[in-house]
Amino acid sequence: MLFKNLRVVTSKGTVDCDIQVDHGLITHIGKDIPGEGTDFSGSYTFPSIVDLHVHARDFNQRYKETVKTCTEAAVAGGVTTVVDMPNTDPPVITKEAFEMRKSLFERESVCDFALNFGVVDTMEEISQVTPLFVKVYLSETTGHILFRGDSRELLSLGKPIAVHSDLETTKEWCRLNKGILYVCHVASKPEIEFLRGQQVIREVTPHHLFLTRSDDVLSTVKPPLGREEDRKALWSNLGSIDVIGSDHAPHTLEEKMQGASGIAGIETMLPLLLHARHKELLTLEDIALRLCDIPCKLVNSLLGYRKGFFVGADADFTMIDPGKEWVIDASEFKSKAKHSPFDGWRVRGKVVRTFVKGESVFEADL
Repeated sequence: MLFKNLRVVTSKGTVDCDIQVDHGLITHIGKDIPGEGTDFSGSYTFPSIVDLHVHARDFNQRYKETVKTCTEAAVAGGVTTVVDMPNTDPPVITKEAFEMRKSLFERESVCDFALNFGVVDTMEEISQVTPLFVKVYLSETTGHILFRGDSRELLSLGKPIAVHSDLETTKEWCRLNKGILYVCHVASKPEIEFLRGQQVIREVTPHHLFLTRSDDVLSTVKPPLGREEDRKALWSNLGSIDVIGSDHAPHTLEEKMQGASGIAGIETMLPLLLHARHKELLTLEDIALRLCDIPCKLVNSLLGYRKGFFVGADADFTMIDPGKEWVIDASEFKSKAKHSPFDGWRVRGKVVRTFVKGESVFEADL
């Protein structure tokens, strides 16, 4: 298949090109590649958007979300690879659960995926699985897999670690860490300012970038939303943010009304960032760096994936209309969670079409 007349957005700029795709892989990138193909009329295109922080639920929580509905939501939001978190029911803390989870994704996912692995106390099974990260929960959250083991023993295994923590425990792990440490959902001014000088991978979510503390139960999350000074501090330290991840965490509306923490954010992440680009808070290149380039490098180097914009990479493309103005309508989400604190927001920038390994998996009604 020949994709003609694309404007591919990378962290280093936009490349006008044609792309030849064979058997799901990019085989040629160039100008005016000869042959019959589909003309995309200069569509802005992100290559390989990877969401490193997704809770797909399923298992005993299919009523909240399934792998199928989660990944349908992902591609509707322009995400072509999801990385699933292990605080499921039952949790992914054994080799058996990891293999069950992998098989479930292989059967049901409409996009590419990777898995994380959880740990409570025993570390014997970590060497028997191949997750992206070992996810360490240092404060109570959904799934009840609070880490009670020895941090030094875990770090001595040499595995990449992702931490869900507060500022004080983050400081401790930064002091101990000698390998790859991924700090999830940085939410406050003190934390982003501390982490600015640390050799870690810093993740921020859209809800912490766009929302502040309020009485709206739909915006209840962990870590909690900050004050306006925290939100502004995240934007003013954009250069210290390595990754933007959705922390897609769907619940039923009844559960949200009862105070459950989490936002179904995978369908709104890219549109919100495109709107921020319209407001001149960041550029398309900034988005590509944090949704494509850095996440792709992680899954490529740690798992041997081939994500990104190069010959031999998977042909994962997200085409956008950066000028399209529209209103977010949560009732139309592909996710089972038909509610959002962003419901009714008017934004500029829309996902038009998504391809995974050369196959069209989503096309918007325009």
